[in-house]
Amino acid sequence: MPFYDNYYDYINEHLTSSVSIPISYSGIVNITTNARVDKVIFNPPATIVYVNGKKYVSKVHDEEFDEEKGVLMCLAKAQGITHSELKRLIKNAKRSK
Repeated sequence: MPFYDNYYDYINEHLTSSVSIPISYSGIVNITTNARVDKVIFNPPATIVYVNGKKYVSKVHDEEFDEEKGVLMCLAKAQGITHSELKRLIKNAKRSK
C-alpha cells in the first residue's frame, strides 16, 4: 500500500467509479466519483474541500470536530447530496442485530 502525503492524493486515486445509493423508498441518488479533489483544508470547526476548482465547506455544530466526517460531508455536497438526505439514509438503514 503506497504512502500518501495528503488526503486529496488518496481520494483522487481511489475514487474513480460511480455508485448508486438508495436515499429513500422513492428514489436513488447517483454518486459519480470522477471529480478531482484539488485541496483539503482543516480549519476547526470547518473543513474546506476544493473539488474541480469549486469550494465546499462543512462546519461542526454542537459536536466534536472530525476531519474524516468533514471531508466526507464536503464530498457529498459536491455530489449534490444534502444533509437531510444523508440523515434519511442513515435513519432508514437496516441494522444487524
